Amino acid sequence: MLSEPTLQKLFARYNRKYFRGRLPRYRIVVSDRWNGGFCDFRHRTIYLKPSTSATREVLLHEMAHAALGRGGHGARFEAEMLRLKDAGAPVCDSDCRIHRDRAKAQPQSVVIMEAGDAGALSDWDWATVRIHLGYRNGVTDINGKPENRSSALTLRRMWAAFHRGRKERLECARARKAAPR
Repeated sequence: MLSEPTLQKLFARYNRKYFRGRLPRYRIVVSDRWNGGFCDFRHRTIYLKPSTSATREVLLHEMAHAALGRGGHGARFEAEMLRLKDAGAPVCDSDCRIHRDRAKAQPQSVVIMEAGDAGALSDWDWATVRIHLGYRNGVTDINGKPENRSSALTLRRMWAAFHRGRKERLECARARKAAPR
């Protein structure tokens, strides 16, 4: 692991080379508190885990967060990581493929209809639909959380469609049981 003064110099060098010096000064702290790294915007501090073998990659990952502000690992983050990779920065390939499947995202109306179909036709629960359909179509991050207000609204509409589909499925099952044979 590199020392904190060395990491501070590396931050300054990466800031000049990959961010044109636009990032404000951040303090680099080596800490066991975080798994990999963490960017604390409020205190302008980047925490890096001491045993990380990919220290340079993790530092650049956290610097990308610093450049973009809050927003997690959404499409903007992936675009930033791809920009860094194209500029020759040592970034992890996994940071550049977060949203590769999302290039095929469906229009909002289709996503909502798919959520309704999932409620009516599949055994998936809402949490599974939320993560799989939401992530694949750019509505949520990998953990199923909406990425912005518009996504939160789409997610609520997906939830309503899913539960309408589930209700329809239960009503059909009851009707089949009650039907004379």
